[in-house]
Amino acid sequence: MPATVKTASSGNKEIIDFHYQQTGTNAAGRKNMEKVLYRKGAVDELVWARTVPAGVEWTLQTTPEGAWNSVCYGNGLFVAVGKGTANNNVMTSSDRGITWTTQQDPSPGYIYEWTDITYANDTFYMLGREGVQDVIATSSNGFTWNVMPFPSGGMFPTPNIGIKIKMAVANNTLVIVGSQGIITRPVNDTVWTLQPTPFPVSWTNVIWDGLSGFVAVARNSDRSIRSDNLGKNWVQSSLIPTGVKTLMGLVALPKSSPLSTQIVAVGANTVLTGNSMNWNLCVSPVNNQWSSVTHGDGLFVAVSVTGTNNRAMTSPDGITWTARTTPANNAWRDVAYGDGVFVAVADSGTGNRVMTSP
Repeated sequence: MPATVKTASSGNKEIIDFHYQQTGTNAAGRKNMEKVLYRKGAVDELVWARTVPAGVEWTLQTTPEGAWNSVCYGNGLFVAVGKGTANNNVMTSSDRGITWTTQQDPSPGYIYEWTDITYANDTFYMLGREGVQDVIATSSNGFTWNVMPFPSGGMFPTPNIGIKIKMAVANNTLVIVGSQGIITRPVNDTVWTLQPTPFPVSWTNVIWDGLSGFVAVARNSDRSIRSDNLGKNWVQSSLIPTGVKTLMGLVALPKSSPLSTQIVAVGANTVLTGNSMNWNLCVSPVNNQWSSVTHGDGLFVAVSVTGTNNRAMTSPDGITWTARTTPANNAWRDVAYGDGVFVAVADSGTGNRVMTSP
């Protein structure tokens, strides 16, 4: 089989010859690239091709000050949210995470902190707290937002619950988890429903498995639960392996059936892989507090809030992991993938609270 190379714009192509020029940055701002001659039909073309896989090497980017909690990619844009300064609790990047611009807070003068953001149905969904009032804001472009408050008092009335509440959006359903339970609603409705759960624990994250339902994990618990596609009828999926107590990051890689769909969860010195019905404990390459995990370009990538110059790890299969060198010991809270790049955000650091790869 001919060798192939992943080009900047055209995917895998058959390599004809390498031109070993100095590795640099191409016109689109992609780093770790070199010129490669490849065959396209009967035509030979010289293009920029990647020399270092995404997720392996990381570069710090200059950012506005802020405690950035979450980041996602959609509609050609990275959007990060958290607790900034002067009501600038949202920042965006349209050049693959390199240049960041703060945006006016959807609720200026009132919002305390945005804790999560996701992109689904051609819409950004942002979750946060305004005093004792939990709020959601939506946007089609990442700049102009519509705020939708919860019922008076919010679902989570404690001002500081110590846990970042999370959400997932799929099948026209919005699912939110937190310290006091799980609530759902259709995305175009205004009525929230508190869903019964099998266990009275503090839920830390939720995802859609890509096929048949939502999966939630908890703090200080050996339980995980799953629901149907509408976020209802929650049941225990399986026991978490002995010794694992808190899971924070979740990502699903949908396959042909629920049992073949791969879910990866990370937490305190912990990596699990499974299918929402069964979990297997994997080996974490370093003893870090892993906070988030994502998947892109055939690679799982996780980031952590602890560690010394090793606050990222990668895996091709979600089972075997390799620690990666990171340029700053910031508390990396979240990581997302889009447009060929992984972007991680932190809630600590000085003007450098984003790192990108490649």
